[in-house]
Amino acid sequence: MQEIAQLEKQYKAQTQQLAQQQQQFLQMQQQAQQIGMTPPEAPSKELFDRDPIGYMEAKIQYDEAVGQYNQHVQQIQQMQQQQQAMSEQQRQQFLAEQAEILRQHLPEIADPEKGDKLKAELVQTGAHYGFSEAEIQGVADARYVRALNDAMKWRRLQQKKRDAVKGEQPKPVVKAGAKRRAGDGEAAARKKQQQKLRKSGRIEDALSLMIKP
Repeated sequence: MQEIAQLEKQYKAQTQQLAQQQQQFLQMQQQAQQIGMTPPEAPSKELFDRDPIGYMEAKIQYDEAVGQYNQHVQQIQQMQQQQQAMSEQQRQQFLAEQAEILRQHLPEIADPEKGDKLKAELVQTGAHYGFSEAEIQGVADARYVRALNDAMKWRRLQQKKRDAVKGEQPKPVVKAGAKRRAGDGEAAARKKQQQKLRKSGRIEDALSLMIKP
């Protein structure tokens, strides 16, 4: 954690320095626009033929203007180079910070044996959500990598649950005292009706027995 804190401190300091340089660069650009950053025009040969003294004076002014112009161009180029170098240094610092965060939260990603497999699984998970391989490999923020790793674990857990449900085979349930078949009940009722007819001898019981199938 101390290493991450130190990296964050350095990153913030470089960010502030880069912001200051950008402000200076903008000021120089504004100044260049005000004075007109166009190359000075040398006095012509016609002026020398017509007015040699005027030509010499114009030549002195031209040389001074060229010196100032070159100085401004050099300053702008130097500032651009410094900005590019600072931006690259800032990017490298950010990548180092994010890599350290990943090493602490996902140590297997830095493992020579497990790292490649994990990266391939992260790419596959990202593809499920519509991200290309180039987009996944271009992710520099450790937060996104950790979120993608959590999504991968969640999908893996859901797949295990689905596989477990498929593996369970339903078993027939046999209840004690199962219900007798409908035919057995009808036969018992008919037998009871016959016994009633023999005992009573009534015409109503005989008709009831004849009507019922």
